[in-house]
Amino acid sequence: MHLRLSGERIPAELLELLAALTDGARLRHADVTHDPQSREVRLPITRFPLLKRRRLLPNVRDRQTPIISVVTVRNVVTCEIENSVPADLGHEVQLLFGLQVRDRRVYISSAEEDRGHTCFSVTLQVSELDIEIADSTV
Repeated sequence: MHLRLSGERIPAELLELLAALTDGARLRHADVTHDPQSREVRLPITRFPLLKRRRLLPNVRDRQTPIISVVTVRNVVTCEIENSVPADLGHEVQLLFGLQVRDRRVYISSAEEDRGHTCFSVTLQVSELDIEIADSTV
């Protein structure tokens, strides 16, 4: 799959679908990159196919078929990465609620917590929305 959303206004339904596609994904937090020169942030994830989307209950996913993907956010003005993942959690964290987009703010956070604080989060301000999910061809 290759999905790219860009523009001044992206319909809320598409942003909700983006969140659903990335909800529950595993993020390789040590491999997150921010390139201020190109104004890009790359988030390497392992996501799981969405079988059934639900409003009130958790979505149904195929956990037996992982998909290696990279989420790229462009036009990044500010990037705040908070990483306090304990070593015993390993190299991946699970995304809680997927990639969240509100106006010109893009946010992700881990489901894992340490003493009530999120172990990993990324908050981005963008000048214009341009978000891409590209699955690996390997």
